[in-house]
Amino acid sequence: MSAFISNNATEVDPKEREASLREKVPELLAADEHVILAFKARGGKGRDSSCMTNLRIILKDKQGMSGKKTEYKSIPYKAIRGYAVETAGSLDGDVELKLYCAGVGKLKYDFMKKEVDIFKIKRFLNQMVLVGKGTGLGAGATAITTDPSAVGSGKTSIFDLVGDNASQIDAKAVESALRTNPRILVDDESVELAFKCGRDSFLLTDKRILQIDVQGASGKRIEYFTILW
Repeated sequence: MSAFISNNATEVDPKEREASLREKVPELLAADEHVILAFKARGGKGRDSSCMTNLRIILKDKQGMSGKKTEYKSIPYKAIRGYAVETAGSLDGDVELKLYCAGVGKLKYDFMKKEVDIFKIKRFLNQMVLVGKGTGLGAGATAITTDPSAVGSGKTSIFDLVGDNASQIDAKAVESALRTNPRILVDDESVELAFKCGRDSFLLTDKRILQIDVQGASGKRIEYFTILW
């Protein structure tokens, strides 16, 4: 199943979202559950929202003309088998998150490129899915710190390291590049093998398979696709 979750969401205050959920839907959150990241749709009717807690992802879907019928879909981090973030191209107004989940399929979420740091979301998922192994561990503040230069950006220095033909490339050089601009790897992650074909890269780390797909004439739209071992 493939789902489109609202349109071009913007980030909102996670503490306010948590307080609202505890007041309006008191049985939704567990006692030890906290909202870390929260988003609200701006496109369409703007009624839908999502949040990432220390235990799961919650998708809120208001249905019907009145909006009184509401579905709350929970996705435990352990159900995520792969995820991708995609930066914006020159003419794009959005950045994207794609989730590939057991029992759910593919979910796609669009964010306003000037208001949401898509790499902050990726770093958070790295901590929850790769480091915490879906248990809710590793959700410290360092995982979600915004890099001001990353909001709306799509450039990365890794593409200056390699040539045009498909070939194996220096794994350590790639690893070094992916720790800085932008920071894609988690702290203890090592790139074991790295390959390059044209503008795209295919990496094998000790935690995942990482595919980097450069799109469009400008190369500013880039998808970073994580596949769990």
